[in-house]
Amino acid sequence: MEPRSWTPNVAYPRLSTVAVSPPAGADGGDVGIKDGGPAGAPTPPLIHIPYALFSFPERHPSLADPALLVRPPTFNATAVAAGKTRFAAWASRHCADYSTGALLTRTAAVRALTAAGLVVDGLSSCDTNATALLAVSPGIPPELDDDRSRVVWWFRDYRFSVAAENAAVPGYVTEKIVNSYLAQTVPIYWGAPDFPAYFNAAAVVLCEPGPAGDWAACVDEVRALAGDPVAYAAKLATPLLHGNVLPRWLTWEPYAAALVQALEDAGIPGGAAEVGGVDGGAPAEAVAAAADAGAGAGHAG
Repeated sequence: MEPRSWTPNVAYPRLSTVAVSPPAGADGGDVGIKDGGPAGAPTPPLIHIPYALFSFPERHPSLADPALLVRPPTFNATAVAAGKTRFAAWASRHCADYSTGALLTRTAAVRALTAAGLVVDGLSSCDTNATALLAVSPGIPPELDDDRSRVVWWFRDYRFSVAAENAAVPGYVTEKIVNSYLAQTVPIYWGAPDFPAYFNAAAVVLCEPGPAGDWAACVDEVRALAGDPVAYAAKLATPLLHGNVLPRWLTWEPYAAALVQALEDAGIPGGAAEVGGVDGGAPAEAVAAAADAGAGAGHAG
């Protein structure tokens, strides 16, 4: 399958962790190789590995398997909902763009929800609710106290959590949606316009600004779910994965195979040996190491 054209955004290096094409279909499509540089320039191919996948090796082993995103048949959404004691949370290190200082779109969305009376607790550096952070932090097991696993712990008592990206860029699907889902909350998502190609949009509140730049539709949907326990439980029970099946793009095999092919096409000997274990999948470290060994055959960001 011919991959979509892709131009990596250097402002968000997670877009092109090794190199790329976004999934061509709901099942993740085929992983392909595309040149990512300006016309006429000799540039290496790029294999796009969504950070949603790359974040798993950064987690504690108990949370490090993408298969955890498959909703088990024993999941009781009504019981889980009944155990939630807090409304909504988010965890963002910054409210504004690093380079321009402009307010990030996701910050505007969260502030619109709070202004409408749907208060979102800030649990990181942006709009921090210190009281809420103190309330959800105690008791965290030391082995979960890392950047990825900690957020899942923070969110566990909340009915909703904001999973909003730094920017709305195709293919830029990061750890945020994973954190929300692993914490068994209803995600409020803003970001990649092709999100439904990766995940089941019915499992989240897709939060988008209206024509006038307001967030009324998002506010209305969250308010409706909050006021209807049956509808909320149904949303919580909805699988995040299409068909509740782990797709190819959430496994390492296609990226490892694509990297091996790129190395072979570049005439680099021993490419397959550098990647290692292609048939059984390659960990992030192996893919990145192969990219480094390829002297530019991949882009690590």
